Amino acid sequence: MEQIEEITLEQLCDAIYPLTIITDRYGGIYSGGNFIALCCYPDEVPSEIIDTDLTCKKYWDKYYNDDFVFPSIGVGNTLFEAVAQLFYECTKYDYITEDFLDEDD
Repeated sequence: MEQIEEITLEQLCDAIYPLTIITDRYGGIYSGGNFIALCCYPDEVPSEIIDTDLTCKKYWDKYYNDDFVFPSIGVGNTLFEAVAQLFYECTKYDYITEDFLDEDD
């Protein structure tokens, strides 16, 4: 995790595609954070995340208890935390390689 702390939010966002970031409708009560970063297009965001209270709770219970992994999700109290967690989740499944840091802008 030390490597992620040295990366800027801009670099993380550039490394993840597609990337959708939303604020948690319920303030993190079920997801665990104020921001949710997803490796998907906006129209692919699971509707359960922004649905009713009970539906949202069931989704996050399943996510945290069953290791539900699609789309890859990062949750945090700040934008950086959510995107950094998503980056970590994506690298676990080889969706992202570390060579993006060596690229010249």
